[in-house]
Amino acid sequence: MKYRFSKFLSMMIVLFFLTGIGIAQSSRPSQELLNDIDIMETVLDKVLSPSNKNIFILGTSSKGFYSQNYGVIFNTHYSFNRNGIVSVNLNNMFTSGNAGSYFIKSDEEKEEKFDINKELDQLKKSLTHFMGNYASSIRDLKPDENVSVIVDFNGFYRNYRRSKDNIPRQMIASVSYANLKSYRKEKLSDSAFANKINFTKVEDIEEDISILGNVIKTSLEHSRDMGPFNFSGDVKGFHFQGHGVLFITNLNWNYGSVQNFFLGEKSENQLTVSIAGSDRKHSKEETSKHLVKLEKKLIRSLSNYGHTLRDLKPNEWVELAVNFKGTLPGKDYSKTIIKVKKKTIDDYYRDKINYDQFKKLVHVIYY
Repeated sequence: MKYRFSKFLSMMIVLFFLTGIGIAQSSRPSQELLNDIDIMETVLDKVLSPSNKNIFILGTSSKGFYSQNYGVIFNTHYSFNRNGIVSVNLNNMFTSGNAGSYFIKSDEEKEEKFDINKELDQLKKSLTHFMGNYASSIRDLKPDENVSVIVDFNGFYRNYRRSKDNIPRQMIASVSYANLKSYRKEKLSDSAFANKINFTKVEDIEEDISILGNVIKTSLEHSRDMGPFNFSGDVKGFHFQGHGVLFITNLNWNYGSVQNFFLGEKSENQLTVSIAGSDRKHSKEETSKHLVKLEKKLIRSLSNYGHTLRDLKPNEWVELAVNFKGTLPGKDYSKTIIKVKKKTIDDYYRDKINYDQFKKLVHVIYY
């Protein structure tokens, strides 16, 4: 009897989850737009690809999200380092557990003088090239929506980024889809289109956004109820005036195993590293149950602490975009956006609505 009840409860949880997904997916972007976003991610990586002067720390991986009523937002990492080779001390990294065990070797006898304004101008040209020649190919957006690229300088390595204090934290390039479409139809010249792109330098993150990002990060770092999900990277927040605040983060799916690193045979030129983990398979229903728990954790973070975004207007959104690094068993999507109006968060904080009412006003979209 106990087994039957447990099985029934599990089926009800999954059914509730799948029903919620069906409702939220009414605002899911079209497959054509999702295909365009996937393509643009790889294009952005190539357009901002490393050269002998500008390299990425341990690589890059651009990610794009669709935010209803705003448009497409890409996030990428960029480095201004002028050193030719990045080397990683794997032996020290895996034996000491120090994830920062990397160093940079320079092939140049004399380093050129660093000119931040010159570097930023070159980056703007690259982003203008991306917007005009590639992002303008996107078809399935509304005229009042936008395409934006958030560039994190030197990625997640904050201490390293601060070694050059004159480098801003981010640059955001934005252009309306109406202008992209006009450029595609040759109604705007190259120079006229370039003037339509808005470039914003972000010197530092607003305190309220930074604090809420840390709250979400701390919640995700707690292993309880995370199941096979493993937090990866950071939680970064961005304020888009007139729309709201977007938080972006990554989660790994590790199939419920704890991955262990074992050092193999080391020769003079190479170090062999193998990863041991569980081969346990997850069914579609199990994956759904884990996603339900994850949703609950993330929604709780927004409901309990979202009111701390004091400068946000009631009609603006608080959004959390999650990129799943690794295939979710039984699922055909790799990203989710959880979003809710600031007014809804404030109403819950002031006890004008209860938690069940709050949850019904939260949009959860998978794609």
